[in-house]
Amino acid sequence: MANLSFSGEVFKIGVSTTGTGKNGEWTNTPIEVREVDGEHPNSMVFGSFDKDIADTITEGSLVDVFYNAKTNEFNGKTYNSLNIWKIEVKSAAPGTSNGQPAKTPTFKAPVAEDDLPF
Repeated sequence: MANLSFSGEVFKIGVSTTGTGKNGEWTNTPIEVREVDGEHPNSMVFGSFDKDIADTITEGSLVDVFYNAKTNEFNGKTYNSLNIWKIEVKSAAPGTSNGQPAKTPTFKAPVAEDDLPF
């Protein structure tokens, strides 16, 4: 199989999901990476089973992602997964120092004041 890779900017680091399988506990973190070149840049969402991935990269970082593509069938439906096996940070996100994430301000969600039934 050819080495699959994708280069771009980390657009979003999703919420990790955890579970327990036959090999013990696992954590999967979705990471969306978007190309920075081209008129119509592509974006891909990868899964990372590295539980410390959020400490390694930050949103806005330029990265090279090396991944495996896998297809599974479940209940007559086919699913694809793109799992990272290596990620290289080419440059840290603006506002970070020494690879550490910048402090993110906290915001309070607005309180809905309508009384719609839906």
